[in-house]
Amino acid sequence: MAAIEEQFLQFVHRFRFTGVSNQIQAREMFGLWRQRLGLDALFADVQNEIHTANAFLASRTQSRTSAAATRLSQVATVGVVLGLAFGALGMNVIFSEKGLESIVKGQPIDKLQVAIAFSVIALFQFAGWGVMRLLRGERPDVEQKDPLEYLVLGFGGMALLLAAVAWVTR
Repeated sequence: MAAIEEQFLQFVHRFRFTGVSNQIQAREMFGLWRQRLGLDALFADVQNEIHTANAFLASRTQSRTSAAATRLSQVATVGVVLGLAFGALGMNVIFSEKGLESIVKGQPIDKLQVAIAFSVIALFQFAGWGVMRLLRGERPDVEQKDPLEYLVLGFGGMALLLAAVAWVTR
């Protein structure tokens, strides 16, 4: 479409003459000729169609770009939430050095520590889900089915379930 608009502009600059002479008779004849052929109306119609089509394509491109950016930010939000959760677990605040050695060696571990770890993961997951809903600005009039939201809730729910199992079986 941009090529068509460029060719139209080249046509306008090269071949569209609104005046061909300084003499009154030639100017009047040229004006009558343009009026009989309807050149001004045709020119305005073609120009309007080209601009309308170009604006439509530009808005479509912009909406696609916006949708891609939204998807990318949602995926990044999940990544940040998981990174924060596992970063908090990686600081060895919840697991002591003995607990980590027992996990590596395959010895029985303290179920309370596992329950706390999965609770931390679930907490970060649900916090991330809340932040995603807040940033997206949910509209109550439009029901949105977003699989990413269910994925985040599923991870949080699984972490809570594992925390409960570890707590009960300690």
